[in-house]
Amino acid sequence: MPKGANPILPFAVPYMKRAPKIAVPTEKFPGPDYSREHDQKRLQGQQGRIFEFMKFGQWLTLREINEVTQAPEASISAQLRLFRRPRSKGGFGLIVEKRRRGDPKRGVWEYKLTVGILR
Repeated sequence: MPKGANPILPFAVPYMKRAPKIAVPTEKFPGPDYSREHDQKRLQGQQGRIFEFMKFGQWLTLREINEVTQAPEASISAQLRLFRRPRSKGGFGLIVEKRRRGDPKRGVWEYKLTVGILR
């Protein structure tokens, strides 16, 4: 395994192909540009894939999440913000931690979702 590679990735792809989907309420898609007709199915699938992959509590970069979920990195970042946003403000109220990975000058961040803890 290459230095710095995440050991969960080789095992994640087969799991994700058979992972159960989670139901995501439609009110969790804030924003004036959201169109239920055009966006609901795509965003629900995207949120479900990201949540199912991250629920194991591993530290993952946006690129690593993208490799498995096929969601764009910008969308992953937005979904993680929504996961973190308090429930009182339309989010899920989950704990999403963030830290730098490797050389701070590279600007690579990794994220960890803690399931079962709400804020």
